[in-house]
Amino acid sequence: MPLPARAQNQDKNTEKPVQALIVFDVSGSMRQSDPNRLSVAAAQLFGNLSGPSDTVGLAAFSDRADLLIPIAPAQDAGAKDALQSSLKKLVFNGQTTDLAAALDSGLAAFAEPADSSHRRLVLLLTDGALDLGKGREEQEAAARKRILDSLLPEYLRRDIALYTIAFTSSADQSLLKEMTQASAGESRFAGDAQTLHKAFSQIFIGARGAQSFPLEKGNLQIDASIKELSLVFAKSAPDERIALLTPQQRTVKAGDTAEGMTWQSTPAYDLVRMHEPEPGTWQIDRSGEVQGGVGIIGESTLNLQIELGTVFIETGAPLTIRSFLQDESQTPASMHQEEGQTLTAEVSAAEEAAVSLPLVAQADGSFSASTAVLNASGKYSVTVTATTPTLQRQRTRTFIVHPECFLGSVPQTAPAKVQVTLHSSCPSFKSLSIEAEYTAAEKSQNNVPLQRVQST
Repeated sequence: MPLPARAQNQDKNTEKPVQALIVFDVSGSMRQSDPNRLSVAAAQLFGNLSGPSDTVGLAAFSDRADLLIPIAPAQDAGAKDALQSSLKKLVFNGQTTDLAAALDSGLAAFAEPADSSHRRLVLLLTDGALDLGKGREEQEAAARKRILDSLLPEYLRRDIALYTIAFTSSADQSLLKEMTQASAGESRFAGDAQTLHKAFSQIFIGARGAQSFPLEKGNLQIDASIKELSLVFAKSAPDERIALLTPQQRTVKAGDTAEGMTWQSTPAYDLVRMHEPEPGTWQIDRSGEVQGGVGIIGESTLNLQIELGTVFIETGAPLTIRSFLQDESQTPASMHQEEGQTLTAEVSAAEEAAVSLPLVAQADGSFSASTAVLNASGKYSVTVTATTPTLQRQRTRTFIVHPECFLGSVPQTAPAKVQVTLHSSCPSFKSLSIEAEYTAAEKSQNNVPLQRVQST
């Protein structure tokens, strides 16, 4: 499917709150594909990660779609509790999987015009494929066409990113991928609890543009700039023991926390929230085999910036990545430089292995490097990880690589008529000027400048 004509590489360095609608498949097959309701626990995690400026609603779909929790205004104290309660009460007893109805509910949930202060997304969870049931099979082709030709362009026009998570191999992953590509979103397959919770955490981080860092080496570095921090530990077993050892060698755990800390323990994950956490090295003590997790920075005066050099990125050329830590406690904000500081980038396209790229320190305090030539169009992501002896930071930006905008054609024999075509992925132009000159190996009096063409 061609790239969306108006897909832009938006600046993700500025963290924004989200307006999100979770759209849950409640067909009866979910009882078999998710008997322990891990999908519900993961959706609850998404809601719990949301901050006071985020708004999260809930819809359920099968034979039809129903809006259960509207996208409430920010600061609504009861909205998060209402979301958690409705998720717990979901009943998987539907007979069909009407994906068109699911997408309709997403459009209906968001007010127009768009609120530019928030990022808007629909998070669709399903274990199946488009299935309208007996007696409606002949309508499925029309429903699929409506999804691709009508609903998804409307998502793109209204700046609503669609994210999908499939639970089983029986899900129509090809259609789900096509849907997310058409709406500048992402499609994921989650085959186990750890993958599921990781997917929800990563979607939250990416949608919000948040900073994070992995929890994979038995310890974490918390620096003094961090004011709010959430730690997510996916469990390998419901009874897994998880504890933290503070820099002052105090052990904290669920039911016995330090000041400014809350600890929510569930059979699927533990969520630890910290307000102005103690700076220093914290040790992670876990009894299970799974040692992964993620730290999500809610507020900090030290922010990792990623610059991609240009908004409209085309195939056929490398991409320069520039990154640096910006100290916003200074006026004006300045680059944070520290001895032993290293930055690395991982660049990946959908369903392809990431390519690691060390960033080289520059004289101005930033770090930069260029990728290899990007020959394939599509959605990419770049994740930059910054480490120093005292801190950890990670941030991801997604970007679209478009086919070449200008496609030129020049005959090899005279008379030469130059033809320039604009690819459908080109951005809109208020004015466009094309100027060229015919040249030959041996210049002569017959070389005539081409006519200048202006288009609006």
